[in-house]
This record gives sequence, C-alpha cells and structure tokens, in this order.
Amino acid sequence: MLIDFDTIIIFYVGLYAIVKISGIVIGRRNIKVPCRIKIMRFIFGLYIAIVLGVTIFPVELPPMRMTEDVTVYLNFETFSFMKEGWSLSVAKQVLGNVLMFVPIYPLATLSGMNEKSWYQVVLGILAFSLSIEAIQFAENIIGLSGFFGRITDVNDLFLNTIGGMIGFFCVSMYQKYKHCCFSKRHV
Repeated sequence: MLIDFDTIIIFYVGLYAIVKISGIVIGRRNIKVPCRIKIMRFIFGLYIAIVLGVTIFPVELPPMRMTEDVTVYLNFETFSFMKEGWSLSVAKQVLGNVLMFVPIYPLATLSGMNEKSWYQVVLGILAFSLSIEAIQFAENIIGLSGFFGRITDVNDLFLNTIGGMIGFFCVSMYQKYKHCCFSKRHV
C-alpha cells in the first residue's frame, strides 16, 4: 500500500473538520478568534501538510527490506549542487528547497503567531528542516521510502533556512513599510 501526497491532504482536511465539529459539539465556541485568523490557521496547517506531503511522502507499507548500505542516502558535502554543474534539475531542486520554506513565517504571523526575532526564526526553520531530513533518513533505514529512496542532504538545511529567512525579511519589510505609511498619514 502506498501512502502518498493526496492521502495526506485528504487526511489533514478530514482531521481539521473532525476537530472543528467536535469543538462545536463539546461547546468550545466561546473562544473569540476572528474568522480571518481561523482561515489563515487552516491555510497554514494545509501548507505544513503540503510540505510534509512533498518531502516525506510517498511511503510504502509494509516497509521494503533495505539491501543497500544506507550511507548512500546521506550527503554531508556542503554546496555539492554547485559542483554538479547547473542543470535544469539542479536549479529546480535548489529553487524548490528555497521557495518551499518562504511562506512559513508569513503564514505563521497571519495565523496569529507573535512576531519573532530573526534568530528565533532561523532556529525554528532549522529545527523543522532538520526534522524532515531525520524522518527521511529514518524512512530509508526502515524501508518506508521503498524504491523512492530520499537523500538526506545537508544542503537542504541551508536552502530551507535561506527560504525561511526570505519570508521573515518580507514580513519585516512589510511591517516597516506599513508603519512608515500609516505614521505619515496620521501626522
């Protein structure tokens, strides 16, 4: 049985609906959260489900027995993509790893999370990216990745963190712009 991207998205939407319906049934409606925050929380959760669906899935159940040495699935050589030469597939991988993490901080702040400092964002994004890489490695050891075999790559940590910081700086620039424009109008 193959658990893939579509399954994860359907699971997230179903779980979200169950949580919301059970909250209504139990009577937890007194919590006053603006509708736009509720919508952004759903979108943020869907975004996280998409990131996990792209990076961790598909998985093969039951696990396939690994016959190879798992070290072939590790890459600790920094900036190895530069040594391979630039091709379309390398550019897609580099840009994909950067762009995939750009929305994390903007979506989190729109979901009602308090603004964080740059180093808190770096640590959070690094921890999230490291968790994904560790799960990918565990999938390879257990055999869940099946014939897909994902590479646990140190470059992904750097590229994901760069993407997350781009999102952080976009929010920071927007906040400064918004503060600047509103302060001039009210003076």
